[in-house]
Amino acid sequence: MVLQLMEKKDPFDYKPSSRKDKGLLEWLNTCITEAAMFCEPEHARLEENNKYERGFQWSDGDAQRQQEKERPALPLNDISKSLSSVANREIMDRYTPKVFGREASDDGVAELLDELSRWQRDQSETEHEESRAFRATCGSGYGVMHKWWDASASDGMGAIVDEEVPLWTMLWDPRARKQNLVDRRYHISGKYVPVEEIADQFGGSRSTKKKLKAIVGSAGKGNG
Repeated sequence: MVLQLMEKKDPFDYKPSSRKDKGLLEWLNTCITEAAMFCEPEHARLEENNKYERGFQWSDGDAQRQQEKERPALPLNDISKSLSSVANREIMDRYTPKVFGREASDDGVAELLDELSRWQRDQSETEHEESRAFRATCGSGYGVMHKWWDASASDGMGAIVDEEVPLWTMLWDPRARKQNLVDRRYHISGKYVPVEEIADQFGGSRSTKKKLKAIVGSAGKGNG
């Protein structure tokens, strides 16, 4: 939906007037609502696991009582070394993509594509990002990688970028059950954008703000 808006000369020309557009927005709002109900507890568990790994293993009440007794709230156990030993196995036994031709006549094309893939991964530091995602998987059970076209990379020339995405920016189909969520109907990636950044990109006039609120409101209250 965002891509469709950005392709227009003026993104605020978009109005969900047709029945098809309204149905699409209603479906998007439904997906966001049901996914948020399922994923927000997972986000909270991720933050709890991250705090536990960093050494914040006491509850707030117990930590406060320790402070009142002038005693340090020392970590109960150190799991960072165990996580590192497991995560580092990914570096030693790394899986990388490999292109093979179906027939002998495809060997030249396959070799070219294989070298292009290797070059792209090197330029994007893909192995480093994959290691971060694998470590996140060891700590919380989830790791997310995103491959996308960044038009501003390579001094404005554009490039295919691989990056590890924080789980708390993701929503996914709660009905997915298979490994790697391959049976999901959708997944959603979002981020919080400061009002100042929106004003710089689209202008800060009163009419612009009203049109922006109208677009956000058409997708459902609280989900803009």
